Amino acid sequence: MRAPLTFLVVRLAELAPGLRVETGPATGPYAYDASNYRVPPRAVVFPRSAEDVVAVVRACREAGVPVTARGGGTSMSGNAVGPGVVLDFSRYMNRILDIWRRSWVRRR
Repeated sequence: MRAPLTFLVVRLAELAPGLRVETGPATGPYAYDASNYRVPPRAVVFPRSAEDVVAVVRACREAGVPVTARGGGTSMSGNAVGPGVVLDFSRYMNRILDIWRRSWVRRR
């Protein structure tokens, strides 16, 4: 069962103070991507750190609300739309700071 939107917004404010959360008509542009799908989200958030992302996922898990990640506009098949919370990474978390690489050296 999904929790009311007010519960989700209040829980996000508790877990991630200062996190920007958009609801209502402001989420309109997030209802579609380059595909033919139109799915209005319940809310859109703009995380500034990994801690914000963890807080959003925790609040959505508690509320029973799905999460959709949205990046730089590469999806053209409906992957960037969803009925729950959209995490918009394009605003603040839009740089690669580090790449962790594992050495796959074969042992002989």
